[in-house]
Amino acid sequence: MGMFLVVLADDAFIFLTAWEIMAASSYFLVMYEDEQAENRKAAFLYLVVAHIGAIAILLSFGLMAGLSTGFEGFNGYTFDAMRQAKFPAEWASVAFLLAFFGFGAKAGIIPLHVWLPEAHPVAPSNVSAL
Repeated sequence: MGMFLVVLADDAFIFLTAWEIMAASSYFLVMYEDEQAENRKAAFLYLVVAHIGAIAILLSFGLMAGLSTGFEGFNGYTFDAMRQAKFPAEWASVAFLLAFFGFGAKAGIIPLHVWLPEAHPVAPSNVSAL
């Protein structure tokens, strides 16, 4: 459900709520066989990295929303308002790097892949595919 909501989200709040549902679901799926310490460790590491990434995405969205409305009101949190805003190059770079770090942590790109070798071997194979 979280994966569908991420794709359907029209604003940053719904997106991040769906993102957290997706991360929490993945945590419980990685920890499927929780009687093994290795599984609990891998699931916890995944959860920490996923939440650090989510904070970076939140900061990126907050920066873009604030710049689109002048940091007054919450109208800038829709993706349409973010797309229409004109950002100064340096702030656009900061927002991009925050988003790249956040999404990269979830995707497991190098060097943000520390959770990947731990989580995939202990998760059931159909969960690793997701």
